[in-house]
Amino acid sequence: MNEQLLNALGIRNQDVETLAFLKYALGEIDGNEGAKILGITPNSFRLRAWRIQHRKDTQGHKEKKTGPKTRYKVAGCEEVIRSYRKKNLSESEISYILKETTGAVVSPATVGRFLRDDGFKKMPRRTQKEKRKAMETMKGIVLDYKNKHREDIDRLGESLCRSSNAGVFLFAPLIENDNLLDIVSPIPERKKANRFFLTLLALKLIEKKRRYDINFMLEDEGLALFTGSDTVPCSSSLHSFDYDMKEATLRKMKTIYIEILKKYMDLSVLHIDFHTTPHFGDSREMETNHIATRGKNMKGALIFLVQDKESRMFPYSNANVKRSEASGEIKRFLDMVKPLGIKPEWIIIDSKVTNYKNIARMAVDGPKIVTIRYRSKKMVEEARDIEDWQVVRIKRAKGGYAKIRAHEKPISLRYKDDDGTWKQLKMREIIVTDNGREKPMFIITTDFEHSLKDIIELYPPRWLIELGIKTETKFFDLNQLASDLAIKLDFDTFMTQIAHSLYRVMARNLRGYENAEPETLYKEFVQGWGRIYNYKDKIIVCLSKKRSTGCLINAPFLDGWVEGGKNVAWLGKKLEFVWL
Repeated sequence: MNEQLLNALGIRNQDVETLAFLKYALGEIDGNEGAKILGITPNSFRLRAWRIQHRKDTQGHKEKKTGPKTRYKVAGCEEVIRSYRKKNLSESEISYILKETTGAVVSPATVGRFLRDDGFKKMPRRTQKEKRKAMETMKGIVLDYKNKHREDIDRLGESLCRSSNAGVFLFAPLIENDNLLDIVSPIPERKKANRFFLTLLALKLIEKKRRYDINFMLEDEGLALFTGSDTVPCSSSLHSFDYDMKEATLRKMKTIYIEILKKYMDLSVLHIDFHTTPHFGDSREMETNHIATRGKNMKGALIFLVQDKESRMFPYSNANVKRSEASGEIKRFLDMVKPLGIKPEWIIIDSKVTNYKNIARMAVDGPKIVTIRYRSKKMVEEARDIEDWQVVRIKRAKGGYAKIRAHEKPISLRYKDDDGTWKQLKMREIIVTDNGREKPMFIITTDFEHSLKDIIELYPPRWLIELGIKTETKFFDLNQLASDLAIKLDFDTFMTQIAHSLYRVMARNLRGYENAEPETLYKEFVQGWGRIYNYKDKIIVCLSKKRSTGCLINAPFLDGWVEGGKNVAWLGKKLEFVWL
């Protein structure tokens, strides 16, 4: 259509297009006629008509909304934002602080626009040191606010939080059923002690290597709720918890711990060994000891460990052992547990755990000792000349049976008593060969009553304590010293044994996982995100389903905790588990 004629009639091109497409939609004209009106090809006309019909016409006129635009809102936060910018905090950091402290949802862009309008210049690029300082400042502001506005857990309203450590709540039934918090009863401030004890225990259970790792979980509301509080204590508070702990208090705590574990242990056969944790500093308190894993002598802490053979639990540990006192530590342990009614029948030790003098003292009225003797060249040559060997069929520690050759004879070993006189210790020597080793093994024992087969079968399972130490070194990181102070090191080792025992009790309740290591249990059951609903009378922990969830739901230790829930003393309300 002629453009001059359209202008004379007061009709715009856009109105002509609208009329053409309207007539095409009503069927008054076809696509060819409409294309002639607009001066385009028929295919283009039909395509534009299809776009209009399906609301995909990109050439249509879009009217803009009139009126004033919505202005950003920071009402009530102006002074706070100005003060935080003066502390060299960025827009995103200020937005995070406002959300965590006052609950105001102000985006970083809004904070930036307000600061520009208020006359603040653009923040210059910060160095890594300045960014770390700003991060510490931000966490400090949030933590100080929460500490000032702390509320008792009973007064907290209904809330929902997501936690990457929600699986730690699975240990709450074990702690509650065994009254494990009675361990901290010798500490005067019981409520504070419960909180710090549960925090340190949770760090061990979720595979955190150091106490400093708690600084990366200060905002974990689920972990805070597990400890019976609304905030997580910082690392400096955890370090100050056991600085002033007395040795007598720690001994009472160890005694209570043994009493709690007695129902899980047989205690007729004990494995005892030492483990040396290396120290790479210049502390004067650390003595020089031999580190077997490194094959050299260096500074380190000497840790005394006791393991029950049947349950594979560690009921006792002592990290405050001097090298000159190491040989007498086994006698001090037996004297400590004797009032508790614990009288083991056998003690299986390595050749370096104690000396012949202490073995002679324990042989009078104590347990029977089974150990190995140092193997000299002369002893090996004499063993080759033996002809009257006995063939013994023994049970292997890993299952199955094996035939070995053995020879026994009484021997007398010399030792120097406290008065300086040399005395004789009568023992029973058993020489074992065809046991998969090139040289024979020399077992010595104070047991003259039991059969040859019984004595030989006692010593190989001693390797279980070596496996237990390996587990504690790998998963619980026993080699990471909490401090060079003896009392802190001893308490941290004690917490490692408690966490290890909780995993052992959990394994006993899981069908098919009775012999599983803590690392396996953590990956299969504990690790993972979850939602935690905190109500006035109940806490519901929603965990994600895994392939092993069915085994966990039917575990005896969760009986009653899945349907309805049970009361938890330190939380003051019920706890229930749900899998979604």
